[in-house]
Amino acid sequence: MNYGPLIFLAAFFALAASWFGLVLTPHMQVGHLQPTNTIPAGVTYPLSRAGLAREGSEVYRANGCAYCHSQQIGQTATVCDVILTDPGTNRTDLIRALEQVKSGLSESEANQWLSSLPRTVLGGVKKEVADAAVKALKIGDAKVELWIVPVGPDIARGWGKRRSVAEDFLYDYPVMLGEQRIGPDLADIGARMPDMNWHLRHLYAPLAEVKNSLMPLTVTSLQLEKSSMAYRPMHSHCLQNWRHGPVTRSFRPAPPPPWPHIS
Repeated sequence: MNYGPLIFLAAFFALAASWFGLVLTPHMQVGHLQPTNTIPAGVTYPLSRAGLAREGSEVYRANGCAYCHSQQIGQTATVCDVILTDPGTNRTDLIRALEQVKSGLSESEANQWLSSLPRTVLGGVKKEVADAAVKALKIGDAKVELWIVPVGPDIARGWGKRRSVAEDFLYDYPVMLGEQRIGPDLADIGARMPDMNWHLRHLYAPLAEVKNSLMPLTVTSLQLEKSSMAYRPMHSHCLQNWRHGPVTRSFRPAPPPPWPHIS
């Protein structure tokens, strides 16, 4: 019996299934992503990099920075915050509900809370606990909000506010996620350290800015006068890494800062 056609069909269907699962489906999911509006600010995100920052991404790639730095924030879980924004008209019942939801809260303290809203009633709790608290506090026309808060080691370090998603890299090509973290993650470095002059000093003398830094010297003193403006696009690239929030301003090159003598 000739099994050739069956083998061919089996190989064809295996390859077709792989193509649909690994190529077509991801393309349908992320291939048509568009900028959206952030909550609650309503600012368009993400925005394409300005010309200077776009040049800086090329400098970042050419210097091999992605070998030591990542640009992706990890997230291990989510917790919930319950925020009371408006007490409504039935303050007496709301105070009783606050005393039940927030253990250890006295009646006088609850009254003070209602005079300084919005106020976080519960923070860092599980979804079930938050849902029960929201249900208990919605008395009359009182307004309560439930916020989902990402948590994880990277977020605790202050490297970002949430995990990285495909939309963060909508205008990046090539996408330089990085493979290891010899240095810190740079996904949200523009929000953490917005001082352009600090980044320029760091490229010139890493150990002068970061103790025990392993970063190689990028700009030598002999190259400084010629290359300081050439490397400024890279600083703008770093400063426009606002992966986890809206980019609300552009960074333009400033005059070179005075450089102290570093032996």
